[in-house]
Amino acid sequence: MLTNEEEKFLQYWRINREKEQRIIKPIFIGASFGLLIGIAILASLLSGWNKRAIMIANTEFNPVIFISSIIMIAFFIGIFYKKFRWDKNEQYYKELLHRKNRLNDHAAN
Repeated sequence: MLTNEEEKFLQYWRINREKEQRIIKPIFIGASFGLLIGIAILASLLSGWNKRAIMIANTEFNPVIFISSIIMIAFFIGIFYKKFRWDKNEQYYKELLHRKNRLNDHAAN
């Protein structure tokens, strides 16, 4: 027998599985993660804990490359995270369907 939460998930995923596969929302999620990574890198450079990294950054730092790399990281994280979550939910949905069908077949016999 499936729990109430599992039945709710089956119903939710049956309705929303195509909508969840869209890619617009993860870009915003990834942008926030990418921005956090960029801020952490910038804070690391500005903190001064690694003198050699600061010397190299002062001579070879290009803000265009830095910003474009943060944007690429954001897109990658957003798309990868969304794909991972969709696959995880899809697998769980298929497992629940299989278990539900098996229980129904067992109850019919």
